[in-house]
Amino acid sequence: KAVIVSAIAGVRVRKLKNMLKTNHHIIRIMPSITISIGHGIIGIYASTPEVRNLLSQFGMIIEVDDEQKLDTLTMASGCGPGVASYLIQSLVNSFIEIGLSESESLDIALQTVLGTSLLLKEQKISPQQLLSQVATKGGVTESIVQYLDEHDLGFIITQGLHHGKQTLLKI
Repeated sequence: KAVIVSAIAGVRVRKLKNMLKTNHHIIRIMPSITISIGHGIIGIYASTPEVRNLLSQFGMIIEVDDEQKLDTLTMASGCGPGVASYLIQSLVNSFIEIGLSESESLDIALQTVLGTSLLLKEQKISPQQLLSQVATKGGVTESIVQYLDEHDLGFIITQGLHHGKQTLLKI
């Protein structure tokens, strides 16, 4: 009746059963680093109610019924904090470049990302809806976003994720 829970990225249930020489039920989970503060994302494949209940205290549970989708979710949620940190550091560096101190830049970047995330979540609006509220026609925000679009920032981020997925598939 034992259940084995694996948090090994990219190692499928079939391979784990072969490696462990077992027929026990194996559940794969992929938590993000933010579970340490109760705001993580935990991807689960082949779960049980007991495991879901236990892990729910650490953040949002996303259960998948396709093991391959867990690998994609792993990349998105597991790598997401690293990508978000990279973007926040880019904001900090940019704010310093335009004249703010390092301390001011970090505080502004962190509060902006936190506040924006909470606003989107609490008001149940999409990022595009908030952007349209903030980016006044002919204004500064619109100018910045147009520049980022012209230089394909969204495409670059997507390509980075595809590159990461290829790396994950090699594991």
